[in-house]
Amino acid sequence: MRYGPERLGGDGAHRPTGKSYSYRPEPSGEILRVMASMDWDDYLRHEAAMYRQLAEKSENVFGKQELLDLAVVCEEVANSIEDRLTGG
Repeated sequence: MRYGPERLGGDGAHRPTGKSYSYRPEPSGEILRVMASMDWDDYLRHEAAMYRQLAEKSENVFGKQELLDLAVVCEEVANSIEDRLTGG
């Protein structure tokens, strides 16, 4: 949204000039079918790898640990999904 001088109030607060819509479209049936057939375990392992790469680059100790924790959760969920798919 754009802010213009005409929308500044006496209190100095910015007021948006554009309209905001609360409408959120629902996913189409095609998107839901694709999501249902998605290999979630592979996707989560890919996400885990991405989190680990980001953690390696992070200089923030707490941020690094959060990213590593997210990677562990992704791996655990991926393993759980795989176990259910293979009946193990």
